[in-house]
Amino acid sequence: MPEIFPRLRGLFASGFGYFAFLMAQIYGMVRLLPFNHPYLNPQNIGRFGIRHVIAEAANHLELKKENTDQIVIFAALLLGVSLLFLQLLFMAYSLLIAPAMATSVFVIPPAQAEKDIAFMLLDQVFGVPNFFNSCIAQAILCPDQTGTPPAFPWPFHIALHEMFRYYSTGLLLVGLLIFLYFVVVVIAETASTGTPFGQRFQNVWVPVRLVVAIGLLVPLNFGLNSSQFITLAAAKYGSNFATNGWLRFNEAIRLNPIFASGGQNPTGERDRLIALPKAADASIMTEAMSIVHACAVAYWLQDDDVSRTDRMPPDPSFKIRPYFVKTALSWMNNTQERLPVTSGTTYQDALDFFNNGDIVFRFGIHDSTLYSDEKGDVDPTCGEIRVPITDLSNIGNGATIGGPDAMQKFYYDAVIRMWFTDTEFQDFARRYVIKAMNYKTATIDQCNYGCGNTNLPSCTAGVGGARPCETDDITAKWKQNVINNYQADMVNETRTAANNYNTNGTDIEITQDILDRGWAGAGIWFNRLARVNGAFMDSVQNTPVVENYPKIMEDIRKERRIHDPDITGINQFMPYLSNGEAVEIEDGSKGTAIGIVLNNVLLYWNKDVKNQASNDGYFTGGMLENAMNMIFGLDGLFDMRGDNAHIHPLAQLTALGKGMVDSSIRNIAGSSLAAAFAGPAKAIDSVPGQLADAASDFLVGTAFIGLTAGLVLYYVVPFLPFVYFFFAVASWIKTIFEAMVGAPLWALAHLRLDGDGLPGDSASNGYFLIFEIFVRPILSVFGLIAALVIFTAQVRVLHFIWGLVTDNLTGFDTNPIIDVNSDEGDFMFERGIIDQFFFTVLYAIIVYLMATASFKLIDKIPDNILRWMGAGVSSFGDINQDPTERLASYASLGGMTIGPQVARGIQGAAKESGMALGGEIQKMAQTLRN
Repeated sequence: MPEIFPRLRGLFASGFGYFAFLMAQIYGMVRLLPFNHPYLNPQNIGRFGIRHVIAEAANHLELKKENTDQIVIFAALLLGVSLLFLQLLFMAYSLLIAPAMATSVFVIPPAQAEKDIAFMLLDQVFGVPNFFNSCIAQAILCPDQTGTPPAFPWPFHIALHEMFRYYSTGLLLVGLLIFLYFVVVVIAETASTGTPFGQRFQNVWVPVRLVVAIGLLVPLNFGLNSSQFITLAAAKYGSNFATNGWLRFNEAIRLNPIFASGGQNPTGERDRLIALPKAADASIMTEAMSIVHACAVAYWLQDDDVSRTDRMPPDPSFKIRPYFVKTALSWMNNTQERLPVTSGTTYQDALDFFNNGDIVFRFGIHDSTLYSDEKGDVDPTCGEIRVPITDLSNIGNGATIGGPDAMQKFYYDAVIRMWFTDTEFQDFARRYVIKAMNYKTATIDQCNYGCGNTNLPSCTAGVGGARPCETDDITAKWKQNVINNYQADMVNETRTAANNYNTNGTDIEITQDILDRGWAGAGIWFNRLARVNGAFMDSVQNTPVVENYPKIMEDIRKERRIHDPDITGINQFMPYLSNGEAVEIEDGSKGTAIGIVLNNVLLYWNKDVKNQASNDGYFTGGMLENAMNMIFGLDGLFDMRGDNAHIHPLAQLTALGKGMVDSSIRNIAGSSLAAAFAGPAKAIDSVPGQLADAASDFLVGTAFIGLTAGLVLYYVVPFLPFVYFFFAVASWIKTIFEAMVGAPLWALAHLRLDGDGLPGDSASNGYFLIFEIFVRPILSVFGLIAALVIFTAQVRVLHFIWGLVTDNLTGFDTNPIIDVNSDEGDFMFERGIIDQFFFTVLYAIIVYLMATASFKLIDKIPDNILRWMGAGVSSFGDINQDPTERLASYASLGGMTIGPQVARGIQGAAKESGMALGGEIQKMAQTLRN
């Protein structure tokens, strides 16, 4: 019989005799075994076991106070032996019972490897076939790649492999020379000392070390030697280790009950990633729809083809109706050119018609003969209103998911409601137009409409029998009431859409497509915070707007620009030239009458403050506060400590930056308009012209204060995790390339006769560098996670204590009493709006600084953590400069240098055009005077 079990017992049990002898020596030191005990004699090694030593020591142990040292040593050794056997049991479990565990840690599936970014990089750099097996190596299309992939390896790779072969061969020759030198030295020392192999050859590791050194230098496949393949293997399994860790981290988040309906993301937060923007101004769309209604009523009064006792707009049988029209192209899913809009036409119907583009309502008359040149054969009689579509990610699901789709649907439904069912607009248009056109019959009287509306002049006769509905103009009370109604709806819808988006939305989740990229793609998701928040803010602010005014108004504006080039603003729609002549338009006097009415409706909306309601809880409506908000876009700034205090800090900074960028763009546009106006104004009166010049310079100056800060906060800060992490991946690749060149030198370092162990005194650092290549990926992932959680915690704690910090900084009195007899005579109030502004600016700056400091951990942890192993080696990752150290500086520098140059170029062009126009006006004035 082969005696398998005795052999196994001899193999695994033989070493424990020395361990039992070591335990006996320790027990002997504390007198648990007599000094002459047989277990202490080296000749008896192997004749007794661990249990015999423990049993013998236990027989001599007495539990007395004076034997405390013996009790401690006995217990410590007993615990150590127990732990040793537990480790052996766990090892057996991992090898025999759970072999898949190692696979799940250091190996990833082939499908994952194909899309892994780290493997793509390694294949593109080193080009070793059948090693990393990404889509590059398999010559298949990678995700988002087009065209035909080139054959692998590439010519560059073949040349690189040849270069490595040449390099390894040269160092192998150097190694052989060193090896021969050692042979000569050994022979010489043997002859001189009489000691076989010399005195320095007494270490058992020396022959092993010499053989390993030569073995590591011998070139194998693709010109790479063993040391270089060890380097690539460390990179491969270290990358797999990090990828599996990153996937396990995200899987643990996904399995948490709060993500049962989806939406998992690396922050582990479900309802704190979408910032709540300020609701838009409702006056924009209410003004637009009141003009459309007034236009329809004016045409109704001028229409001789209808009985004016019925079919009053918005009656569907009246000529002027809303339509969807477009130029149909073959590639469109919907090739209709025209779709009549009814109260039952849905938001989805509109999206289908416009192929998910902006929705444009054309209020006009359809006639295939008269208007064959117009889109859909519909004349834009009463103009067009556009509902912008800014995001298509959740089309049709806004009711449950919220977000952009909910806001877009709300604005669409608002236009439908304002035209078909909201009697406020109908009553206003009928009252205003009938009175303005002085059209009164037995059946048509402005006092027949809206008599129950308390915001319109009363229909009840007053003193003298006169009725206010006949004599009084409609005041701003009506428009403010309409604005308030829709403003309240917009505020509620904005909050509902934000809450639903946070609770039910999935746009913010980390998708499988990102996870498939492996650990190297861990930083990709974070920029989604900016995209999703920016899209939602745009959808809130993009209210329905006038695409084109009623056709008569557009015709009047066109003619007035020809004959009165200096006319601007709302005056351009008055159907009379500056010399008093009527503008020549279609329909003659009827058209002029309609034009006057529509111009007066526009004046009604714009001759005073359009919207007197304040939608901003932080602003009191004062001139200074409103100016600051307009110029700097401070909604997001104050919301950081207001409505959005609970939101994730990255989302807070995104919302702040987005508001600043939008306000800066508005200021640039305002600067250009002011510059263009300055020329004609100077020609007429120097004072308004100078004021326009000053306003233009002020707006363009302040624009780039906000634009620079907004650029950093909206674009750079959400990009920081990706930038830091991608540069960390690049540093890892550089380290690997360094190791591929340095590994043969590491092999040569083994050619030493002195030193202990396999590495000797010179090669040990190389092992640490190889280990760093292996462990750096998962340390980078830990750095990302640490940066995220520390940054979030810091900002939230800062929010809790910020009020205390600012109060202690300068002090205040919550109940100030002014004492004129006080010797001190000074007092402090709660923070005013200016203090709030500057302290909140400081708050935003501190949050930004904490973000940059925290995300540096992605580099700092891998660079410094090996000191815990006592390693003092450094690699490329340690000496690399911070990749984003100057990113914000460069962005700010670019914004403050190139940006103003571009803006001032636009401003200068507008100013030159205005000055040229002003010169022509002066010439005309001089001619008239002569």
